[in-house]
Amino acid sequence: MLDMTVISISKILQKYTDMKTINYLIAILLISSFGVMTSCVDEIEGKSEGNSNTIQLTIAAPENNVVSPTKSGGMTIDETINDICILIYKNGLLTDESVYTTDGISDIQNNASGHTYQIDIEDLEQRTVYVVANAGNIKNEWNNESGLNTEYSLANNKPKCILFAKGKSFNVKDDKSVTASLERIYAKVTVEINTKGVSNATIIPKSVTLKNVPATGQLQENKIVGTTESVDYISNAGTITFADPINKVSGGHGDNADAFYMYENMQPLGYCLKDGKEFTGEWKSTYNGNQAYKTPASMGGATKDPAVVGRNKTCSYIEVVADYTGSKGNGTVNYRFFLGKDAYTSFAVERNTHYQVTLTLSGDGGVDEASWRVTTAIMGAFTPHDAYVGYLVGSKSRVYVDLGNDTNLPNSNWTIRKKSGTDVVTTSSNLQRDGDRYYFEVVAKETNVSDRSTQSGVYTISSNKASESKDVTVTQVIRILDPIAYYHQNPQTVFEKDVVVKVFNRNPDNFYIPLSSVGAWTVSVESGNWFTLSKHQDYTGDNTVSAGNNVITGEGGAVKFHFKASALGNNSARYGCISVKYHNNMCEHKIYLRQGGGDTELISGQAQWAYSNVIKRGTNGTYATQPGPMFAGGNSSTLYNSYTPGYNISYDISGQDRSNWMTISGDHYSEPLQGPCPKGYTLPSIRDMSVLKKACHMDNLTAAVGYIYDDDPTPGWEWSQRNGVYYANPNNMDHSNPAKGIVLVNTNNYVNLVFPFGNGVLKHAGVPDNGMDTGLDEIGVGFRTSGKLYTEEDVMENGSINVYVSYNANYWSGSPGSGGNQHLSYMKFWYFLKRNVPIYLSDGSNRWGESWEVSWNGAGGLDRKNGMFVRCVKNSKPADRNYYNNNF
Repeated sequence: MLDMTVISISKILQKYTDMKTINYLIAILLISSFGVMTSCVDEIEGKSEGNSNTIQLTIAAPENNVVSPTKSGGMTIDETINDICILIYKNGLLTDESVYTTDGISDIQNNASGHTYQIDIEDLEQRTVYVVANAGNIKNEWNNESGLNTEYSLANNKPKCILFAKGKSFNVKDDKSVTASLERIYAKVTVEINTKGVSNATIIPKSVTLKNVPATGQLQENKIVGTTESVDYISNAGTITFADPINKVSGGHGDNADAFYMYENMQPLGYCLKDGKEFTGEWKSTYNGNQAYKTPASMGGATKDPAVVGRNKTCSYIEVVADYTGSKGNGTVNYRFFLGKDAYTSFAVERNTHYQVTLTLSGDGGVDEASWRVTTAIMGAFTPHDAYVGYLVGSKSRVYVDLGNDTNLPNSNWTIRKKSGTDVVTTSSNLQRDGDRYYFEVVAKETNVSDRSTQSGVYTISSNKASESKDVTVTQVIRILDPIAYYHQNPQTVFEKDVVVKVFNRNPDNFYIPLSSVGAWTVSVESGNWFTLSKHQDYTGDNTVSAGNNVITGEGGAVKFHFKASALGNNSARYGCISVKYHNNMCEHKIYLRQGGGDTELISGQAQWAYSNVIKRGTNGTYATQPGPMFAGGNSSTLYNSYTPGYNISYDISGQDRSNWMTISGDHYSEPLQGPCPKGYTLPSIRDMSVLKKACHMDNLTAAVGYIYDDDPTPGWEWSQRNGVYYANPNNMDHSNPAKGIVLVNTNNYVNLVFPFGNGVLKHAGVPDNGMDTGLDEIGVGFRTSGKLYTEEDVMENGSINVYVSYNANYWSGSPGSGGNQHLSYMKFWYFLKRNVPIYLSDGSNRWGESWEVSWNGAGGLDRKNGMFVRCVKNSKPADRNYYNNNF
């Protein structure tokens, strides 16, 4: 009989440091390869007579393995070889040299050397031979080599015993012998549970079920690398009921052990934790990992939450049900384990492979593990699950709690308190219910302004009727910068985009990469009935992503979608908002849309803002993302470059008398003039700007910072690399697509407007790390202080003021400042958004957005030696006594 080669991966599956109670081991057995064998030669009759072109074909088979389970629920499959079909193709077409026979079957079945056939070949041209066993005489069915992808159904949860040998190319001039090694087109799975190490409890395994197996198998390798519409899976492929344990061992891997059989399921590598951090890739024996976080690739990241992992319907796993009696109480425990070549990232189940899954329990048998692998129905026991919360202040999320079958726990007195880490959320002890799941609501205390780092806190959950307290981790995600908005001003063209939501990944990519949602994600229309949502082209044929009724949903992974709107024509501008929810739909990011240019009244009854910045005297830009040049105070003629000379380099700029931009009379009264604006526009007054800040306080205006895309065909800058590190490389100050900037949004009607930060590049070398931006040299430095391109931001943190270099932009007003006779007021857009109000104004209001009230004495402004952008308005309101008395 053919020997089996045991590939032990016990070193790969070493017990991880975080879980001491469960050790999950898989041993894999493979058929060993064959050499050229020439014994048991038999000549096939009925071939071309007198032809000297003869090939010796040796066929060998895997060990005959007839499993006869003695306990109910097992699978029996007779692997006896009954017939052989030898298929010979020339130029892709079946030849008459092909053979169907039952001769030599005994040799193939019982002798390691197999059986050798002599087959006459008509000429010396190249051919390819395949061998199929137990399929019957199919010579007339597969006339084309391309047709060798026949599918076999998993009837009665049992594969048909088909064996197959891959194609071998030969010509009789050079090759006198060919070897074909038959392989089963299915895999075998056996399970053993060892409870000898369990203390203070008794665990008796009752059954094991095989889940999520392909409904069909193919002759050729059925390498399922993802999921497609044509692949169906069987959610429950059979159950084996265990007899009473023998020496605390249930099941086994011997010849007579109960077994499952399934067609191969070659799923891609998934996720796990390696040294406490998320990891995907081939697992190595030197790695220190946590098996409890083994998560399919479709989920988008490592997680233990059963509601997340349970959405995957394509990765095969076993589920063991056991009775538990012990110090934790009495009840049922379920253990679930994904199949694959290791217990960490592999989900590939290969044909002709015997998977020996050994579950070794110790301690309390893992009943305390907050993991998708272990769920309990023990009185007094509960299992909370870690949670994500969105990056914006006020974002709501849920800490889900599994309560088993204990009817007393839902009505008990609960507490949830911070234990360690950052106090990222406000908690509630009110246990709520959503369908069959219980949860605690948590709310983000402030915005996580970091582009690179999450922040996490550990919280302890207790109940007066629970056996013990449990800890969970709540993680606030980094903010999303790309994209925050899409604009399209051309009324004669269709507005559509393939959207990939991105986040910054500092290591190893050090760049913006697709957001990978851990668990379900949803893209939907929050506002606007003028555009449609559909699947991204990358998800065509992928049934883990669904589309319907203007909603796109995915099981997990990269968040991608497509939106489309017809041409605007003669209609006025229209606005929209797309909601992107990710990480099990608990975190949200919004993408704002605008189709159509034109002046914009952000706040009803107030000034109308131009669609774009001034790009030269008397001319506004065409596209919303155009930053244009900088202007010195009072000087409408000289255009100062907004990106060169570069960061923190001296540059002489010269303003002129501020009276060129405003009229000033007594009692702090001023009105803006045209300045560099086109005819019909004026510079904005400081009052026009203060209205925006006040609206933020009144919740009529919100903001997002990041990258805005529009239909400008000239990018104005590009990403380059130096020593493997990305940096922004600008080449045009009048164009910036995409632009880094801020979008202001009226929360009542979603009217929105972009203010770009320009193409000035922040050089991080030689400046203190602010710890919040990406650390890449990106565009977005929109201010020249006394000529130098430089921006910074002061952040109030724990009662202290810390000043950091940052991205942001300054915009001139046509109003005076009180700091000197040549000072002008201005508006600055914050980048970090640490404060809830994203606008700083030199109007005497609180610098950190704690109030909106203005004061002339505090409205110092800046002198004319500074360089800023200009955005014009219509219907400007003057800065008068009423304004400085806060009557506006």
